[in-house]
Amino acid sequence: MTTPVLLPPDQLSNVAPLFRQAPGQHLILESILAGVTPASVWVDDAAQPAAAMAVFQNKLFVTGSSPNTAFSRELADLLACEIIPAAKQAGMEALLIYPLATNWVKENFGFLQGAFPQFYADAARQYYAFDVGQNTLPRGWREMLPAGYRLRPVDAALLDDHHWQHIDYLREETQSERTSVADFLAHSFGVALTHENSLAAWCLSEYNCADRCEVGIATVEEYQRRGLGTVVGCSFVAEAIRRGYRQIGWHCWLRNRPSTALAEKIGYSLRSAEEIAIGLF
Repeated sequence: MTTPVLLPPDQLSNVAPLFRQAPGQHLILESILAGVTPASVWVDDAAQPAAAMAVFQNKLFVTGSSPNTAFSRELADLLACEIIPAAKQAGMEALLIYPLATNWVKENFGFLQGAFPQFYADAARQYYAFDVGQNTLPRGWREMLPAGYRLRPVDAALLDDHHWQHIDYLREETQSERTSVADFLAHSFGVALTHENSLAAWCLSEYNCADRCEVGIATVEEYQRRGLGTVVGCSFVAEAIRRGYRQIGWHCWLRNRPSTALAEKIGYSLRSAEEIAIGLF
């Protein structure tokens, strides 16, 4: 039986061919390979891996050039005995499982499914992208900013100022794809929209690699349906371009029409779709 091997950080390059089986829409994988995102990566063979699983926060990526049922069974045990208990302790309620190779969906998910009380194998996701030179922001987006609102950077001064309403929510969001606020400040950037003494909306970069990044966006509930997501989203894209980024990625659920509509309104274009699995604890 093949026992999963936890790949040391100095050997992450060995798994690069497996990670790059995906069509490029998961920038987190490049961030893992670069050593910026501290994921745990298990493989069937450290020197020449043919199958792998990577876990960071609530995301789990599985891939392999050929099915390896023994390895899959061992991964299921690893999930049940180590990964899921640790995720529960961290306050998570589910894992999102991304298959990077199509053979994992039909032949290997069956083993992983048993590790979860509830398992859904066909959740639809979409990937949008904003490419400089190909996509454009809507004309006059700066004039969409309502009176009394202010755009400002998500920097240390903002994150350390606890007089803002919803600052804890924003600080939590900075850590959704980073390990700490300090990690966010070192590797990401963002734009926030304030109103009086409250944070109203924000847009944050994720998995910044070279001239690419991905985006996370949120509007506080009492400020929704006012067009603020469009303003802060456009401001973020403009700031990303100013910083030299050439492509910005946007992931969302197929059924989340408000998210897809907002991406399209800002100027993003649909690039691809995929089916992932959701394992609920």
